Amino acid sequence: MSSFSWKQKWTAITPKPFAFISILSSTYIIQHVLKSRKRRSEVFHRLLLGLSLCDLFASTSFFLGTWPIPVGTKGVYLASGNKATCDAQGFFQQFFGVAPPLYNGSLAVYYFLIIRYGWKNGNPKLKVAEKLLHAVPLLYATITAVIGSALDMYRSSNLWCWVAGQYQITRMIFLYGPVWLSFIVTSFCMIKIYCEVRAQEAKTKKYNSSVTSAGRSDLPQRTDHSRRFANQAMFYVLSFWITWLFPTCTRVSQFITGGSSPFVFIALFTIFIPLQGFFNVLVYLRPKYLKFKKRHADKNMCQLILLGCGCSGERAMRMSVFHISGRSSTANFSRFNGKSSVSKVEVEGIEAIMEEDEDEPNEPNEIDANQLNEEQA
Repeated sequence: MSSFSWKQKWTAITPKPFAFISILSSTYIIQHVLKSRKRRSEVFHRLLLGLSLCDLFASTSFFLGTWPIPVGTKGVYLASGNKATCDAQGFFQQFFGVAPPLYNGSLAVYYFLIIRYGWKNGNPKLKVAEKLLHAVPLLYATITAVIGSALDMYRSSNLWCWVAGQYQITRMIFLYGPVWLSFIVTSFCMIKIYCEVRAQEAKTKKYNSSVTSAGRSDLPQRTDHSRRFANQAMFYVLSFWITWLFPTCTRVSQFITGGSSPFVFIALFTIFIPLQGFFNVLVYLRPKYLKFKKRHADKNMCQLILLGCGCSGERAMRMSVFHISGRSSTANFSRFNGKSSVSKVEVEGIEAIMEEDEDEPNEPNEIDANQLNEEQA
């Protein structure tokens, strides 16, 4: 009979599949940014690259889980390592554990600078800001990880090796303090961004009511662009909040109860903390999905997924049990050698939209808040 409880087995096994999904997700973002010279030249994508690289290594550490913990550690299922493997995981866990939340704060600040001040790629001020937005996460992660290693603080924390439980204040300074500070920073930036966008929309509405000339009809489109860009920023922030919600609940409950936490928080902790890379790729692909959905407005969710996976239009119709045929204009089928196939026009349209990189304002080169305010003045 096993000497480990189901809860101990849960905490050891559960993070692995979710971490693997996150590894694949972060790898996709990394290769997608690196393979394009244009994306590599944009501040947004460089910040996202830094975040995804940190997520990749953090997810790898989450996937290893209890394996590096010294074998024979009491109450730890699958512990198979030694002191050296535990120290190594503790170092990487600290470095790549604290860097992603700080990078999320950097992304929020970047969005705020773009929308509030209209800074674009090439702006000298944005170049200086970018250096700081990279430096803060990487320097803080490096300093804390080295201190933890130098002071021999890394021990089993039941889920993986990290700062030992007796160093509660150090844990707060090394991880949870920066995470909660990032909560505050991202919340502040999102509030300011939406206030700015609402103000722009109000000015545009007032301007349109008083000006009938068609020469400046681009103002509503520009404001709409800012609003969609702000929505994209909010989804990145939400992915960060969702990831760290249950770790925060776990830590707060431990403070309240004096050391214990409801297992439901721990169970959700082991599911959501490894998934930030996955949440990020969902947000990253969201503009492409919206554009694809707009191009195929007559398709339901199941058909969109099948089309996105490369199925022909006819096959998507047949496989979707929820399809109600009321149109025939978008899927023009022709007979060729006795087989049905989707028209060339539709195939080319699908391929084009799947390859487009500028579907939605991830990188808002068109936004210039200062110019918008001048035109509306």
